[in-house]
Amino acid sequence: MRALNGNGGEKFDVFWDEAALYSESISGATSTRKGTDLFAAQPVSVPDFVRQVVKRLQAKVDDDEDESLKEMPPIPTEKWVAFQFQPRHPSSHFATRHTGRLPMRRVVESRTLRDKHMDNHYALKINQHVNSFVLELKNALDSALPAADCPVLGAVFSGSLDDKSKAAVGEPDHAVDSGARAPKASLAAVDVQSKASDHGWHRASITPAVTLVQDIPEAVSSSWSRGKLCVTVRDSVFFGSTGLRHAAELLKLLKELSNGGALPFALRIKTDGGPDHNPAHLSVVLSLVALLRLGGFDAIVAHRLAPGWSFQNEAERCMSTLNLTLQHLPLERGLSAAR
Repeated sequence: MRALNGNGGEKFDVFWDEAALYSESISGATSTRKGTDLFAAQPVSVPDFVRQVVKRLQAKVDDDEDESLKEMPPIPTEKWVAFQFQPRHPSSHFATRHTGRLPMRRVVESRTLRDKHMDNHYALKINQHVNSFVLELKNALDSALPAADCPVLGAVFSGSLDDKSKAAVGEPDHAVDSGARAPKASLAAVDVQSKASDHGWHRASITPAVTLVQDIPEAVSSSWSRGKLCVTVRDSVFFGSTGLRHAAELLKLLKELSNGGALPFALRIKTDGGPDHNPAHLSVVLSLVALLRLGGFDAIVAHRLAPGWSFQNEAERCMSTLNLTLQHLPLERGLSAAR
């Protein structure tokens, strides 16, 4: 039915035919460099699309050997050209105005690409079994221990760990944007101005380490994303992300949350499998052994997700909330102490 939109005239048929040929030429990956000239492989807008088609038609008119086109044909308006594309939302009311004559549509870059991995099903099944084990162990210990002897955090601790992307920090008196994209303006006092340098160059950065202290649900199928979110901010250069540092920070966090009382008997640690969290690395295994000995725990269960599937980590789902604190936030470091 979309093909019945518009008029039945043949006034712009020459333009439509050339536009269809142009759309076919840009449908695949093309080289964007020829000699010293760099050009865009895709039209950036509807006016740009019209200009490219007109340029192709003008080249045919100026070509003396090509007798198919002797004069410039009529050019439709940009608005009418836009209605020849495929609609972005076919079920919307606005889509009834489109004709779909050209095999093109306006799109926005999608950043939800998920890699396929042969061990993905295996890793997700391990996560499901670990959830069942944690829930069963918690119920067994809660029923066997008196309420007075149960630690503040519970008999079993379940946590999801991950490092957020680095936030840029500028030089003294040269603040730079933190890097978090802000879709909307923020509220600020009248006399407060949020300014940052017009470039993103920086040497220093900070890394927020995120730990989600999960509230163990009553059933395995319930949500494991509820709990207390704890963030540790550290310098990316002098305090890098390592297995030993994560273990030390986790032990310190558990002691602070326990208010000096007894620690949980067992730990469950879920990560995305980075080099500082991967249990297959010897450095991470040694850090877990040190955590087991220093904390006096009876058991530690550490497991990871398949590569490219960190979105299944509950701590990863909190990053969008943490981005709110970094929006419209210029950062700069202080002066070093004189020696």
